[in-house]
Amino acid sequence: MATKELLIGELRAELERWDALVARFDAERRDEPMPDTVGSLRETLGHLRGWQQVSNARMAAALGGGEPAMPAWTGGLPP
Repeated sequence: MATKELLIGELRAELERWDALVARFDAERRDEPMPDTVGSLRETLGHLRGWQQVSNARMAAALGGGEPAMPAWTGGLPP
Protein backbone atom coordinates (compact mmCIF):
# COMPACT_ATOMS: atom_id res chain seq x y z
CA MET A 1 0.00 0.00 0.00
CA ALA A 2 1.30 3.43 -0.94
CA THR A 3 2.23 5.83 1.79
CA LYS A 4 1.01 9.39 1.98
CA GLU A 5 4.52 10.67 1.26
CA LEU A 6 4.81 8.47 -1.83
CA LEU A 7 1.47 9.67 -3.18
CA ILE A 8 2.36 13.31 -2.54
CA GLY A 9 5.67 12.78 -4.33
CA GLU A 10 3.89 11.28 -7.33
CA LEU A 11 1.45 14.20 -7.43
CA ARG A 12 4.31 16.69 -7.29
CA ALA A 13 6.09 14.88 -10.14
CA GLU A 14 2.89 14.99 -12.21
CA LEU A 15 2.53 18.72 -11.51
CA GLU A 16 6.11 19.25 -12.67
CA ARG A 17 5.34 17.40 -15.93
CA TRP A 18 2.28 19.61 -16.49
CA ASP A 19 4.28 22.75 -15.68
CA ALA A 20 6.90 21.72 -18.25
CA LEU A 21 4.20 21.10 -20.87
CA VAL A 22 2.49 24.44 -20.28
CA ALA A 23 5.84 26.26 -20.32
CA ARG A 24 6.35 25.08 -23.92
CA PHE A 25 3.38 27.24 -25.00
CA ASP A 26 3.64 31.01 -24.94
CA ALA A 27 0.48 32.96 -24.06
CA GLU A 28 -0.56 33.41 -27.71
CA ARG A 29 -0.26 29.70 -28.53
CA ARG A 30 -2.36 28.50 -25.59
CA ASP A 31 -5.54 29.15 -27.57
CA GLU A 32 -4.37 27.42 -30.77
CA PRO A 33 -5.64 23.90 -31.51
CA MET A 34 -3.15 21.27 -30.38
CA PRO A 35 -2.14 18.48 -32.73
CA ASP A 36 -4.15 15.26 -32.42
CA THR A 37 -6.71 16.84 -30.05
CA VAL A 38 -10.07 18.53 -30.33
CA GLY A 39 -9.10 21.71 -28.52
CA SER A 40 -6.47 24.15 -27.41
CA LEU A 41 -4.23 23.79 -24.39
CA ARG A 42 -6.43 26.28 -22.52
CA GLU A 43 -9.60 24.30 -23.35
CA THR A 44 -8.01 21.00 -22.39
CA LEU A 45 -6.78 22.32 -19.06
CA GLY A 46 -10.19 23.87 -18.37
CA HIS A 47 -11.87 20.54 -19.08
CA LEU A 48 -9.47 18.69 -16.79
CA ARG A 49 -9.95 21.30 -14.05
CA GLY A 50 -13.71 20.82 -14.25
CA TRP A 51 -13.41 17.06 -13.83
CA GLN A 52 -10.99 17.60 -10.97
CA GLN A 53 -13.63 19.71 -9.20
CA VAL A 54 -16.26 17.01 -9.75
CA SER A 55 -13.90 14.28 -8.52
CA ASN A 56 -13.03 16.33 -5.43
CA ALA A 57 -16.74 16.83 -4.66
CA ARG A 58 -17.36 13.10 -4.96
CA MET A 59 -14.39 12.22 -2.75
CA ALA A 60 -15.46 14.75 -0.10
CA ALA A 61 -18.99 13.29 -0.15
CA ALA A 62 -17.63 9.76 0.21
CA LEU A 63 -15.53 10.80 3.19
CA GLY A 64 -18.40 12.70 4.77
CA GLY A 65 -21.11 10.17 3.99
CA GLY A 66 -23.32 12.63 2.11
CA GLU A 67 -24.18 13.75 -1.38
CA PRO A 68 -21.53 15.54 -3.45
CA ALA A 69 -21.72 19.34 -3.53
CA MET A 70 -21.14 19.81 -7.24
CA PRO A 71 -19.49 22.98 -8.55
CA ALA A 72 -21.81 25.83 -9.52
CA TRP A 73 -20.84 25.56 -13.21
CA THR A 74 -22.74 22.26 -13.49
CA GLY A 75 -25.99 24.21 -13.08
CA GLY A 76 -27.41 21.45 -10.92
CA LEU A 77 -27.12 18.92 -13.74
CA PRO A 78 -25.13 15.73 -13.28
CA PRO A 79 -21.70 16.14 -14.86
